Amino acid sequence: MVQKPTDDDLALYLRATRTFALLAERSAEAEGVTLAQMRLLFTLFDLGVASCSALASRLHVSVSSVTRLIARPAMTPLVSRRVSPVNASAIELTLTAEGVATVRRVTEVRKKLLSAALVDASPATAAGLRHIIDRLDETIPT
Repeated sequence: MVQKPTDDDLALYLRATRTFALLAERSAEAEGVTLAQMRLLFTLFDLGVASCSALASRLHVSVSSVTRLIARPAMTPLVSRRVSPVNASAIELTLTAEGVATVRRVTEVRKKLLSAALVDASPATAAGLRHIIDRLDETIPT
């Protein structure tokens, strides 16, 4: 029998999304960047080297949005731009050493806070969360 979540269950999960969003936002702000800029840094960290159009595609935003994000003063020391060796009209983006360090600091802050919050949590909590995330990954429109 499939058990439908109760209104109280849904309220708890909605509260969790707000709390995780706040954690993401505050940890980015502590590094002097916006949440949108942090998403770009994490994506570039994952990709290594990318064009503005590749980043835009991964972030589900326009190329001009990526261009504006990386043009902001806070991003100057974090993202390096270079002409593509394959296509002279294309620009490749990579993280600078400071950009990599920023991603790692934000990750460590998040890990530390989550680790402390998970002390004494049920082992089933992680499995349940993994299931929820997997289901959302399959269903959230991209």
